[in-house]
Amino acid sequence: MSTITIKRIKKENKSQQQIYEENFEEWVSYWRSNPHRFITDYLGLTLYDFQKVLIYQMNKYPNFIFVASRGLAKSTITLLFAIQRAILYPNQKILVVCPVKSQSTRFIKKILDFSRESKNLENELEKDGVKTGQNESSITFKNGSVIATAPYSENSLGIRCHILIVDEFVRTEKEVLSRVFVPMLTSPRCPPYRGLTSKERNALPSEDQRQLYLSSIRGAEEWSYKYFEQYIQYMLDGNMDYSTVALPYHFGVKNKFITRKIVEQSFRENQESLEILRAVNMRRICIVICSIKSL
Repeated sequence: MSTITIKRIKKENKSQQQIYEENFEEWVSYWRSNPHRFITDYLGLTLYDFQKVLIYQMNKYPNFIFVASRGLAKSTITLLFAIQRAILYPNQKILVVCPVKSQSTRFIKKILDFSRESKNLENELEKDGVKTGQNESSITFKNGSVIATAPYSENSLGIRCHILIVDEFVRTEKEVLSRVFVPMLTSPRCPPYRGLTSKERNALPSEDQRQLYLSSIRGAEEWSYKYFEQYIQYMLDGNMDYSTVALPYHFGVKNKFITRKIVEQSFRENQESLEILRAVNMRRICIVICSIKSL
C-alpha cells in the first residue's frame, strides 16, 4: 500500500508594507473607477447619494457644468472631487477660479478642515505645503499634486493646470474665461513611467484635461445659461465629452443643507428668483439631472 505524504507549504510572513505594495495598483485602479468610494472608504468622509453621482459624473466627463440652487454645497462637493483627483493622479495641477478673492482662501482652508476629520487625507498633504494668502492660496500633496486658487482677473496669466474649476461662472464674462483661463489647460499630465523609453511613453494615451463650471441659478438671458444649453445640445448629439447637472433646492432641504423656510424667504426677498420660479412652474419644467448614457 502506497503512502501519501502531505507537505504543508510554509506560509510566507509578509509585512504590512509588502502587502500594501502588492495590492497598491489594484486599489488605485479600483478607486479611479469608483471615486465616490475612495472618498467614503479611504478618506472616511460622508457623501449623500446624489453627491456620489455628482463625483462620478465629474470624473467621467472632461467638460462638466453643475447648476444648483443655493444651499446645495456646490463648492464643497467640487472640493472633494479636487482632493480625490489630486491624490489618485500624482502631479495633478488643479486650478480653482473664484470671482471673489475671499472665496479662494476659504476653498483652501476647507481642505484643512477636511484633513482634521480624515487622518488619511492629513497624511497625503505636504507638511509645509499650505498657503492661504489673499493673492495666493494653494495646498501641495506629497505626490506632487497641487490645488491652487486664482482670483478672477485678466492679470492671472502664466498659470498652467490640468483641471480648471470656475466657481460661480455666472458672475464672469465668457470672453475673459476664453482668453485668460481656458488657455491655462496646456501640457496634459504625463507620469514619468520609469523604465519606459521615450518612444514607449509617447505611444501611451494622454489624459483628458478637464473644465468644471459651477453656478447658482440665474436668468435665461445670460451667457451662462446659453452655455448650459450648448452643453445639453452636445449631449443630444451623442458627444460623450460633455455633461450637465441641474439640481433644484429640494435636494438641499431633504439632506438638511438648508431649511425650506430660508428658501421661501429668499424667494420672497429676491424678485428675480421669484420670477424664475414662476416661469418654471408655469411651464412645468423640473430639471433634476441632465445626462445621457451617464452610468
